[in-house]
Amino acid sequence: MAGECGFGVNAPQVVFEVFDEEVVVVNLESGHYFSLRETAADIFRLAVTGAAPGAISEALAGRFPKEREAARNSVRTFLEALIAEGLSSAQPEIAAVPARLELPGEAGPFTPPRFEKFTDMQDLLLLDPIHDVDETGWPRAAEKAGGTPK
Repeated sequence: MAGECGFGVNAPQVVFEVFDEEVVVVNLESGHYFSLRETAADIFRLAVTGAAPGAISEALAGRFPKEREAARNSVRTFLEALIAEGLSSAQPEIAAVPARLELPGEAGPFTPPRFEKFTDMQDLLLLDPIHDVDETGWPRAAEKAGGTPK
């Protein structure tokens, strides 16, 4: 993982929506979507603001004072999982936001961050005609290798 550069979402192939206590993230390239809750949602919300891994770790550790080390150590593993799924990445061109980040709400007991991955709509998400256009855009279909439109 990169040093203390900012983190961000891998747009435009990744989109997300925050719903109360859950973040739903869709990878339009793979057709997979993800549900992030509790600490996973907290980390993702901070990561997509441009926060550096160290700042995210400290913010999460501050939210769980009795379990600071477990919270701090879970961030790196979770960020690596987001990177592996193509959802987020260290972005050196983004200056990291300040190290003192605040997470809203009261925290219950610490639970390690994890996400649920869904592949059941992969075929539908990948049928999106936007995936079948060339650089000139819609409604012109991209050509196959043989020179014929898809």
